Amino acid sequence: MLYRTAPLVYSFTEEIMLDKLTEIVERISTDLGFRDLIQKQPDAALAGYQLSDEEKGALKDMLGKSEFSKPASWWA
Repeated sequence: MLYRTAPLVYSFTEEIMLDKLTEIVERISTDLGFRDLIQKQPDAALAGYQLSDEEKGALKDMLGKSEFSKPASWWA
C-alpha cells in the first residue's frame, strides 16, 4: 500500500528562523567562551541576535536537554 505524504513546505519566515538557530548552535559547538556565556547568561549571549521570544525559548529548552548544558571546561 502506498501512502502519500505532503511535501515539506517552509515559509520564508521559518527558513530565516532555522538559519538563525543553526548559526547559534554552530557557534555554541565551536566557541567555548560563547558556550560558557550562553549557559550562564543566555539573555546576554543572545542579545546580539534578533530572535523572537519563541526562538529564545527553543534555544533555552535545547540547552537544558543537551550536551551543550555541560560546562565549557568539559569540552576542553
